[in-house]
Amino acid sequence: MPTDLVGAASLGDWHLYARNACGTRFGALRDLVLAAETAGATAFVVGTEEGGFEPLTLLCALAGITSRIGLVAGIDPRVVPPYTAARRLAALDHASNGRAGWHLARTVDEAQRREYLQVVHALWDSWAPDVHHCDKDSGVYVDASRVQAVQHEGAHYQVAGPLDIPRPQQGHLPLYAMDEVAGDEPHADVQPLASERVTFGPFTVAVTPLSYRHAVPDDASTPGRDALVHLPADAAMWPDFVAALARHARGISPERMTLRARLQLDSPGLARTKEAL
Repeated sequence: MPTDLVGAASLGDWHLYARNACGTRFGALRDLVLAAETAGATAFVVGTEEGGFEPLTLLCALAGITSRIGLVAGIDPRVVPPYTAARRLAALDHASNGRAGWHLARTVDEAQRREYLQVVHALWDSWAPDVHHCDKDSGVYVDASRVQAVQHEGAHYQVAGPLDIPRPQQGHLPLYAMDEVAGDEPHADVQPLASERVTFGPFTVAVTPLSYRHAVPDDASTPGRDALVHLPADAAMWPDFVAALARHARGISPERMTLRARLQLDSPGLARTKEAL
């Protein structure tokens, strides 16, 4: 039986998930995301299913008209090489002022996925955080000695690097696991639990509770269920659906912040992910 959420604090950080926007006009998605941002959504998550908008293209278009909501892109490793993913995700993070995140589809075997993650993180780390000098008098704007080649030679990828644009504002973008098995993605920052059917007013949809692997404890955080809320397929329902969600959420974040900060995740060190993988 679906759970009926009642009470203003039933949702904490809620992430709106569009598994597939096939056949949906951009204007409908734009209005949806703007309404979700106003209602206090933490992030808008786009899937990788074929037939919809290409996730990074869609989210870059939304970055310039939003200011608080996180923008999380699905990446299919069969289609997008790790260098291209690292570059375009970094560009999205700069365009959104640090609000980008990502998830990696399970369309290749686990060994290849782990190597893909390693390469993407190594490319982001190829630019040190202190690489920019912007010294007008000396004419030095980038310390080239702080930009290092990756020189990755693996079973599935050979990448020299370095990345040709600066490190993302967040260092490493928050990584979402989308499979509903606890602990199934040990290197993910955002972990899903088992989904359930939940009723928001007249709408009953799938909701996936979330936990944050590297979160920094915050005793002042507002109570609520952190969850991935699955968007109904019918775009005509979206305005009323977001309005129903807003009645069960804790409200808009008063501050503009990076997605990592909003999720209270720690800052990634250059070596942490490399050693873990």
